Amino acid sequence: MRLNPAWTSADGGRSAAVHTPITIGSRALLNRVAFASVTTGLNGPTALSDAQREFLVRRARGGAALIVTDGLAVHPSSRPFRAVPRIEDDAHVDGYERLCVDIHAAGSVVVGQLWHVGASSLYTPEGIAWAPSATPDPLSGTVPHAMTVAEVEEVIDGYVDAARRLQSVGFDGVEVHAAHGYLPAQFLSSMSNHRTDAYGGDLRGRAAFLTAVLQGIRATCGPDLILGIKLTAHEYAPGGIELPEAQEVAAHVCEVADPDYIAVSQSRYGPSLERHSPDMSWADTPFEHLTRGIRNVVPPEVAIMALAKIPDLAVGDRLIDEGTADLIGLARPLLADADLVRRDAVGATVRPCTFCNACWAALHEQRGVECFYDPRTGHELEIADLEPEVRSAPDLVVVLGGGPAGLEAARVAATLGHRVELHEEAGYLGGRLALEARIPGRADQRRAVDWWQNELADLGVDIRLGSEPDPAALSAAALVVDARSRLPAPPVISGVDAVPVEDVLAGGLSLDEDVYLLDAVDDEPVYALAEWLAQRGHRVVLVTPRPAPARRVAMVSAFGISRRLDLAGVVVATQTAVTGTANGQLVGVRALSGRAVELGPEGTVVSAGSYRGRDPLEVPGVRIVQVGDAYVPRTLAENVREAHRVVRQALEQAGEREKK
Repeated sequence: MRLNPAWTSADGGRSAAVHTPITIGSRALLNRVAFASVTTGLNGPTALSDAQREFLVRRARGGAALIVTDGLAVHPSSRPFRAVPRIEDDAHVDGYERLCVDIHAAGSVVVGQLWHVGASSLYTPEGIAWAPSATPDPLSGTVPHAMTVAEVEEVIDGYVDAARRLQSVGFDGVEVHAAHGYLPAQFLSSMSNHRTDAYGGDLRGRAAFLTAVLQGIRATCGPDLILGIKLTAHEYAPGGIELPEAQEVAAHVCEVADPDYIAVSQSRYGPSLERHSPDMSWADTPFEHLTRGIRNVVPPEVAIMALAKIPDLAVGDRLIDEGTADLIGLARPLLADADLVRRDAVGATVRPCTFCNACWAALHEQRGVECFYDPRTGHELEIADLEPEVRSAPDLVVVLGGGPAGLEAARVAATLGHRVELHEEAGYLGGRLALEARIPGRADQRRAVDWWQNELADLGVDIRLGSEPDPAALSAAALVVDARSRLPAPPVISGVDAVPVEDVLAGGLSLDEDVYLLDAVDDEPVYALAEWLAQRGHRVVLVTPRPAPARRVAMVSAFGISRRLDLAGVVVATQTAVTGTANGQLVGVRALSGRAVELGPEGTVVSAGSYRGRDPLEVPGVRIVQVGDAYVPRTLAENVREAHRVVRQALEQAGEREKK
């Protein structure tokens, strides 16, 4: 691990307050960092899977003192999707005990998040949703069953029984998820709770469900079990919970239920979804005022956990030193670098999160959580940790292309002890990431490029920019990795010369007042470019052949894209293909009906896709592997993971052949 002197504090670490111990309830934590719960999609249809266990344990080994699990379904009426782990009966405890043993062995404390989604059946719901009232879910449109009093009490018992089960197999605590519009928050919010019985009415009545759950857990499990709450401090929705109500709820539950910590969150699934996991378009710690608001009304012995786009532990230090929070809850930064806490403690370089929300996109596509530039995230069982090797006679590995796949290929080969040359025909590293980072609102992608570049410098990789070696120059290599960029394959349009989006991002082009962005990739940089051009005074028309843009963007970010495009005045033409020009107008057809449409005055047509891979290279006597977009254009995460796997396997196989 490379030390960065600029980040090293007097005690050898970059941060201080976050590395101090704290006692939560009956448990002593080694530091103030919690791995906040994320829905990973790594489980099977019942209990905790081996993949999920290894995913969580890796974060504990990396130094996070408090590990909060995925949301665990507490009742059969909570079925948002098939891969949700369950703790609703004794048949679903397999795997949980081993999880506790492994996390405790790593020196961390484990808390199970108790989850009931209520009406928020987000993906592929199974069964009938239960909720306080028969109010349709604002995101999925699910119409829930309005719970009877007996059913309310049944679900309360489900929470209590789930906590008892977790305690019996070694969990240190539980966290009741009362945020994001899930069932406890549905009871709290006047948006979704229209009951007139003891579980509705004024705020105390709407809080009765949550207080009954907390009191039941405390009475059954005793003071030894950590009792936490994840609480919405603001729903950012008309008629929803706002900070003063959340403060009243927090103060009330502290008085009657004796929780040990409150994790302060915001938003609900629906119109405010983009605030759930604010992406790189948001400033850092955009909701710390909510955390401070809850801190101000609860007793000092109740710990407060800060959440939401905390970029690093230096910011965590500030939040602790200012008295805003006692715990720093990280999710996405610990997906980017599971060893973040351990690295920070010794002043070593951390792989920084860019808050691109690719992790969320993978989840919403039900692939399981991932990070676009840590290949192991979500694949801990498949991909072992990369251990540095020293070789007395290293082979030469030549990497062609300095985009994400090429950078990862070079990192793997150099870490395994080989001599690496990286050739990039452009004058910069990073490929499409570097171009994307030039767009306002996407600059944080540069952090990934800088991390790779620093890693390669430390590993001694010979980086040659503006270089494209001929086949003869490759003959000395034991392995050539073709990781060159994808090639634009713009549509052929009569009378129109479409400009590749890469040329626009590279700069130097003069654009007409009217700009038409042909969106064939459904990816976030296209929409950021559209917004930016509109803000600079262009009339921008985004043209997509699909029913809506942002198909490949994480749902939590897609809401923000729609909002910003609308505010910028970007015109979105869906289910449309451009066909040419007529009478000074750009014209097209509706994709399904074939109906002709006029899109506006002729202007600059920018093609964002489609793309194709490269023809295979052939050099006699040299092994060549193609990875990333050179093989076939895909997502960044798929490209990087493939580069890691293919290069590692190729070099390991070559080593085995040499031994024989």
